[in-house]
Amino acid sequence: LTANRLRTGHIETPDDVAKLLREADEELFYKTRGRSQTTATIALKIENELYVINAGDSPAYLMTDGDCVGLARLDKDPHNPVAITNAVGKGAGFGYHINQIQLQSGDRLVIATDGITDNLYPTEIADAVYTRKTPRGAVNGIVRLLERKRNVRMGRDDVFGLFKDD
Repeated sequence: LTANRLRTGHIETPDDVAKLLREADEELFYKTRGRSQTTATIALKIENELYVINAGDSPAYLMTDGDCVGLARLDKDPHNPVAITNAVGKGAGFGYHINQIQLQSGDRLVIATDGITDNLYPTEIADAVYTRKTPRGAVNGIVRLLERKRNVRMGRDDVFGLFKDD
């Protein structure tokens, strides 16, 4: 529902994205009474400005000058790493975050799910992106790294320790 609304909605500005997210939140909450929720991270590029609009725990990273900069504010419970505090479909209290960044030549954007970032450190993601020449190559590098980590059941020490299937 949320993806379809974003895919078919009229988007020219970050406010348009925010409006569609609010509409999706209301409809999803109405249809499921809050029992079905989803996270969303959307990137909107207008000339050299990048807007990242998010709700939930799906991160976005900007790879710039060899650094990996987090762009999404993650709605995670600090006391429970598997619990999120906000998502589309929450209803009352639903919110979103907007981050605006000026893009530079050579910048690369990665939008991921927590299934990736619970297992890979941002530096590992950055290495996979910077050592590949194409977006497809970067995706393949991330997939291969996840497969290797899954095979040895090793995730991020600071999240779950063991590989988290998600």
